[in-house]
Amino acid sequence: MPTTGELLDALFDLKHDLGKYLFLPLGMLPREAPLTEVIAAARKGLLQTRIAGDLSRDVADLWREFTDAWADGLSRFDAFERLSRAVDGARAWQNRLTTESPAFSRDELESDFKAVGQAIGALIEEVRGE
Repeated sequence: MPTTGELLDALFDLKHDLGKYLFLPLGMLPREAPLTEVIAAARKGLLQTRIAGDLSRDVADLWREFTDAWADGLSRFDAFERLSRAVDGARAWQNRLTTESPAFSRDELESDFKAVGQAIGALIEEVRGE
């Protein structure tokens, strides 16, 4: 069983790699950005979530690596289920943004992407309170 400190370290890394970089390309766009730029930014957030040198990692890869390593230690926390749902909600956009004429609200897209970072934060607080 991992220690609380190990879980928190892993969660802070996840908050940086997934919580921050999923939303960052979208968050940097002005509100009046054209739809094509919004879609490109969202795709970048999903498919090139974390770039380090020549290595690019997507949401699915980061989440799979995290859950493979830490799900057993975190599954007892209620906020872990919320985080799993938030990641699934963000990942669902990948299919929605590949149609020829996607119909969506930018506010809904941003809300789903931000929900990941918020859920990580809630899980951090729950682990701290253990």
